[in-house]
Amino acid sequence: MIGTNNIGHNTAEEIAAGVQAIVAKLKKKLPETKILLLGVFPRGATRNKDQTIAEVDPRTGEVNAIIAKLDDGKKVKYL
Repeated sequence: MIGTNNIGHNTAEEIAAGVQAIVAKLKKKLPETKILLLGVFPRGATRNKDQTIAEVDPRTGEVNAIIAKLDDGKKVKYL
């Protein structure tokens, strides 16, 4: 759930930088550990009267596009 609470207060770049910092710290402290990095779940959704989603905060997708690049195919896996 890393980054999800920042959606209301920070830019996508700031949130992604925080996630990147945590991944870097984990890699440094635990170099042999495999990291499963999950994307930030959609936030701020509103619904139409027929219960379809009308709007989701676009920063979620922006953050996920940035942090997806941390997937190195070896120690870090992004889902």
